[in-house]
Amino acid sequence: MIFKEMMAAALAAMYKNKWLDICDHMNLCENIKPRCIYVYEFENNHAYVGLTYDLNDRKRRHRKNGTIFEYMKETNLVPNIIQLTEYLEQTEAQLQEEKYVNKYKNDGWIILNKVKTGSIGSNIIFWTKEKCLEEALKYNNRTLFQKSSYAYLASYRNNWLDDVCSHMIDGKRKNNFWNYDSCKQHAKLCKNRYDFSKKYSGGYNLSKVKGWLNEFFISS
Repeated sequence: MIFKEMMAAALAAMYKNKWLDICDHMNLCENIKPRCIYVYEFENNHAYVGLTYDLNDRKRRHRKNGTIFEYMKETNLVPNIIQLTEYLEQTEAQLQEEKYVNKYKNDGWIILNKVKTGSIGSNIIFWTKEKCLEEALKYNNRTLFQKSSYAYLASYRNNWLDDVCSHMIDGKRKNNFWNYDSCKQHAKLCKNRYDFSKKYSGGYNLSKVKGWLNEFFISS
């Protein structure tokens, strides 16, 4: 995990240049390997967008079974295979895959993907908004949050980013962000009133004025 967080760029370069023998002594989990985004374009305006940590291996698999294999058998068409990105850190790759699927759709292509984009073996459903808020407290800026946690992707997909990143240096609060619900949600993430005032001064001050603190912190 430390290698992944601090050396993501180096690891991506290793995959790109086929230097993986450097890591023969390490036990790298597939879920932390960099991914690239690729597309299979068929001449009948159908396309399949995917992500993979090994494009050559993925090509071999598509020739044996799966959506691409079945569609090639059905149509007798040979697709054009294009690598759309370099090898990226996992969360960025997931976001880029979704971006390219939407781009192809907007350009009039018929998408063959049957499974929701961004699947690399991690259960995104696990990340409720409350858990994303809790996880986001570990980071002080969005860039580090994006590179390090699946919670960023879940927050992005559910339009929670402004809320869960509100404490960050580069966090963006909407006008009138603090209200009863947001104060209560953030108060749940704090140990006591003092902790609340330090982490979310805006929410604390409004809660104090409105008299909500006794409800949020009964014994403190």
